[in-house]
Amino acid sequence: MRKYFLLLILVIAPTGHAASSFTFDSKRGPFPVGFRAVFQYDDSRRYIDAANGQATPRPIQTLIWYPAKTSQTPMTYGEYFDFGVNREKFDMTAEETKQAARKLLKDFRWKDEQIAMEESREQWASRNAAPATGKFPVVIYAPSLRAPAYENADLCEYLASQGYVVLASPSQGTDNKGMTANRPGIDAQVGDIHFLINYAATIGEADTTRVAIVGFSWGGISNAFAAVGNSNVRALVFLDGSIRYYPKIVQDANLNGGERFEIPMLYFSQRPPPFVDAQAKVDAGNKLLARLTRANFYLATLNYMSHQDYASLIIREFGRGGYAAATPEEVSASYGLMASYVNEFLNASLKGDKTSQAFMARPPAANKAPAGFMSAVILHDR
Repeated sequence: MRKYFLLLILVIAPTGHAASSFTFDSKRGPFPVGFRAVFQYDDSRRYIDAANGQATPRPIQTLIWYPAKTSQTPMTYGEYFDFGVNREKFDMTAEETKQAARKLLKDFRWKDEQIAMEESREQWASRNAAPATGKFPVVIYAPSLRAPAYENADLCEYLASQGYVVLASPSQGTDNKGMTANRPGIDAQVGDIHFLINYAATIGEADTTRVAIVGFSWGGISNAFAAVGNSNVRALVFLDGSIRYYPKIVQDANLNGGERFEIPMLYFSQRPPPFVDAQAKVDAGNKLLARLTRANFYLATLNYMSHQDYASLIIREFGRGGYAAATPEEVSASYGLMASYVNEFLNASLKGDKTSQAFMARPPAANKAPAGFMSAVILHDR
């Protein structure tokens, strides 16, 4: 099975793991959370076996979180582990899947006690719960480079509890070698995002006239490309998105025909990285961000978050930020603060909620963000 990883993790991964201290203390929204998985194929695109060159329809493992009518038996986090290994081979038995998932965790040096702890932790979601009555805006979650669809399951559950239908699929390249950090890789993920939006139109409770795309790291460049020409995409969220770190790809592609988008955007940044040689690229990325949209562009920096901390799976894996001076408690609290801002931004952008619009216009201190945790500015307001 392929391994998932983030670009920065390769240079900061520790040699061992302590038990995860990730906590998500954000209050659940008004809806119980349902969850289901659909294993399907995109017959319009080919997926290549790099070993023999054979092509098959592209597999799209689809995870769906949604507002439910009532709470049922909650899932455990360990149930999500299965979706890290059956992402392209859909005929594995339950036992084969479980064993492969445990092997994958072992390959990433998870300790037995850590695996056992995470396997037993209860989540908000209940499998196959009856959906709530009504139509809800759609959020597509785009994972980081080669990451599984459940990478940010905690954020996805939280947004579903707030009244959103959330869909995600794994970050996969054009073949089974994995996602590539280049334009073909972007195009592959863009195709998956479009597939999910089209599939959402078949979900009775999903309102695909109101769509947002949330992308972490590599998913935070593909989401912008996926928004081009799609009038139903009403908002973009970047969780320390790669659009900031790969400005040349954006410029060479003449993103959106060289025009600014007309949709609001929220960009969450890690605190300034300690890599001096990366500063020029970051500066170029910041200039790109500043001219990306004519609508409101919210730039928020979480001072205790390193890049990988924007994925709850990775916080669990490493227990704390890879090069952070922050404590696990500060990282977890920052993740919760990020989730609440994403929700308020989506409420403001997709639901037209006046209270949320006022929330986004205020400085973090006025929204009771803990002192020193966050700074935010509106780059465009016209």
